[in-house]
Amino acid sequence: MIVRPFLFLFFFSLFFPISIPNPIFSFSLSEIFAFLCFIGFLEEGIKNPKKLINFCKKNIVLCGFFLIVVISLLASFIISIDKYSAFRGLLKYFFAFSVFLYFISHEFSQSEYNFLIKSISQISYISMIFAIISFIFVDSWTTPSGFRFFNIHPNTSGQIFLVAMVTSTKIFFDSRKLHLSFLSFILGFILIFLSGNKTALLLSILFSFYFLYKFILFRQTYLLLFIFILIPIFSSVIVTVYQLDYIQRLIEIFSNPMGYRTIIARFDIYSNALILIKNYPFGLGVYNIELLLRDDFGTLLNHPHNIILQFFLEIGIIGAVSLLFFIFILFFKGLFLSQSSRVFIVVCVLYFLMNNLSGGFSAVSHLIFWSYLGLSTNFLYNGSKSDA
Repeated sequence: MIVRPFLFLFFFSLFFPISIPNPIFSFSLSEIFAFLCFIGFLEEGIKNPKKLINFCKKNIVLCGFFLIVVISLLASFIISIDKYSAFRGLLKYFFAFSVFLYFISHEFSQSEYNFLIKSISQISYISMIFAIISFIFVDSWTTPSGFRFFNIHPNTSGQIFLVAMVTSTKIFFDSRKLHLSFLSFILGFILIFLSGNKTALLLSILFSFYFLYKFILFRQTYLLLFIFILIPIFSSVIVTVYQLDYIQRLIEIFSNPMGYRTIIARFDIYSNALILIKNYPFGLGVYNIELLLRDDFGTLLNHPHNIILQFFLEIGIIGAVSLLFFIFILFFKGLFLSQSSRVFIVVCVLYFLMNNLSGGFSAVSHLIFWSYLGLSTNFLYNGSKSDA
């Protein structure tokens, strides 16, 4: 596999989620590259099987959890009611795990590592510029909405913008390209606000405190830039009446969250999900949740607005517990036992938190999460070419 063009095109497809219509399944361009990741993983396994065997021997607990997850996925398909939807769900996990396995098995050279870091930062930065342009000419700054150019959900667009902001801001900052880092932060924050994803907005605010502190600590002049550039730009975005109404709703939500109807409804959904988990301990099957899960109005839902509950509902108690242990072990090691390329694990943690406070993983969300987790795991076990 030609690594550099593949890496560039794969991450381009993640930040520019182009769908490929067909009469059977609706594939995204990123899922086509995910299948190529599976081919690349097989190629790595054939060329150097001892490397994979040694990795499994050294990480037998981690690999054991992963194997249980795969078995649980297959079992959930067998017991699912809607086999067509369950098969689509299996494909979603197949693509996600293919991406993860490829990135943990590929041994990056120094030049490939540099190219990877440079490409991800530039693609995420360009995607935000493109999004701003599309909002101006397609949406005319009228309403918080999804990435309408690609016709994706507002929650997904907010997730993509959060990943793009954190990725480009952190990489540019570590490369001491402070002007690009600061601009990435401004663009990302505005786009997350415009996306209408309130959870992404809350996490971006928390993220902002940390990076503004880093900016100001490194150079005092960035405090002036924040006052005289960020605030006027952000103010110009929200001059429309609709945007002012949107801000008022946000203030009401964050000041009194338990008085907000949607948040109360979420607890009703969680309660209904827990009842289903108790009644179906082996899961309903991927993409079968919408057959039984309802909100307090009786409306059928395709996810419980919480990724942990979604895991339990889809693949059962044993599979979900194994998957969570697998993810949390990698989170812990990436955050506390490795200083290399921390941007990837930070994005994974933020992404996981976001999907526990709002929606579940979409097809695009799966690939972004597992590709970043795979890169973090690769640099954790193989050693990064550079500290980040």
